[in-house]
Amino acid sequence: MMVRIFPYGAIQFMAFDKYKKILSKQLGISGHIHRPVVGAMAGMTAVICTYPLDVIRACLAYQMKGHHRYTGIRNAFQTIYLKEGGIPGFYKGLIPTLIGMTSYGSCALPSAR
Repeated sequence: MMVRIFPYGAIQFMAFDKYKKILSKQLGISGHIHRPVVGAMAGMTAVICTYPLDVIRACLAYQMKGHHRYTGIRNAFQTIYLKEGGIPGFYKGLIPTLIGMTSYGSCALPSAR
């Protein structure tokens, strides 16, 4: 879980600042109205970058007792990459996650900044 949380937070904060500058300087949008848009964009960027780590975490967390398909993070990464479609195998289910992040990022995150 921690392997995913630290990069997620770092990417989200970096993206929030970058998108805020882009919207205010290049598009002329400023004030509080841009915060939900910037929050959603930052959240989606962080999700896209860290989604493979979340997939691996979920695979390891939901193994049934006695039926361990993966022996660790490295083994889960190798198995998903080799047997479940390469890089696209790490992004199965990304679209529903992005839809959820859009509403979460636009409502919950900007108020903290």
